[in-house]
Amino acid sequence: MEQAIQEPLRYRYLDVAQLTKHAFGLAYNFPNDEVCLLYLFWEPSNASDFEEFRVHRNEVALFSSEVANSFPSFKAFSYRDLWATWDSLTSPSWIKEHLTNIRERYNTEI
Repeated sequence: MEQAIQEPLRYRYLDVAQLTKHAFGLAYNFPNDEVCLLYLFWEPSNASDFEEFRVHRNEVALFSSEVANSFPSFKAFSYRDLWATWDSLTSPSWIKEHLTNIRERYNTEI
């Protein structure tokens, strides 16, 4: 939080202030529990073609490393990364069809 105040332009696309607010809320409401703040974000299938998405990914990686040992813990996934982890699931029985439908709708190019 202090670094975000001192360097407000450090992150251009990642909303560190909003993530910090969520982290404080989780820490306050679950002080004795194992808690993880999950940052889930969408990217087009051709994200690597755009500087904005590359910069965002770099900012997410930087933020992740900066808060690696904090409470609550922090994890970040793009939707495509999340879907890739779901590919290996065999249950629930509806997951494969659900994944197909999600990809048809959201796995798009710009």
